[in-house]
Amino acid sequence: MRMRSAASGLVPFALMLVATGARADDVTPPEAPPVASTTPTTAPAPRMVSHWYGWQTLLVDGAAIAVASASGQSAAFGYTGVGLYAFGGPLIHVIHDRAGIGAADLGVRIGGPFVLGLIGMGVELAATKPNSCGGDLCFRGLAGFAVGFFIGYVTAVVLDAAVFAREKIPADEVASSRRRPLVQLVPMLSLTPTGASAGIGGTM
Repeated sequence: MRMRSAASGLVPFALMLVATGARADDVTPPEAPPVASTTPTTAPAPRMVSHWYGWQTLLVDGAAIAVASASGQSAAFGYTGVGLYAFGGPLIHVIHDRAGIGAADLGVRIGGPFVLGLIGMGVELAATKPNSCGGDLCFRGLAGFAVGFFIGYVTAVVLDAAVFAREKIPADEVASSRRRPLVQLVPMLSLTPTGASAGIGGTM
């Protein structure tokens, strides 16, 4: 009788343990929080557009012609005009961080007129007879050289402004540059114990 009562007492206890284990199996463990990615996110590359700044080289070449035209007053104007033509355009490219294009432009500006001048001289010498000019002093080929030199000069200026003066820059820089003035002029005044000087400086 006692054993039956003991056994009857163990049955509910065993059922309680089974039910407890079943409830423990039904409980799902909480999900772990997501781990933040340590991979750095890269910003999208800016959209690049073509930007033309040939008007700057044309301004320098126009200034070179204006200065060289005054060479009749002083030889210094002529040398200054030649220097502006040869180095003004390449310097514009260097300012735009394009030193390689500046070097190529320098070669075209110096070499182009002389190469085409020699070609023009050769064409004239081949087309004329040795005694066609007459007189004691003969300059056969000089006219052909002058024509070829001028063609080379015009070709260098046009090639620089139309082809070399193009760069790839972000689109937002183009928008900001359009809001800025093309040329900024700033008056300058210098006072010294011996006198004063004034001038105008600017940026493009």
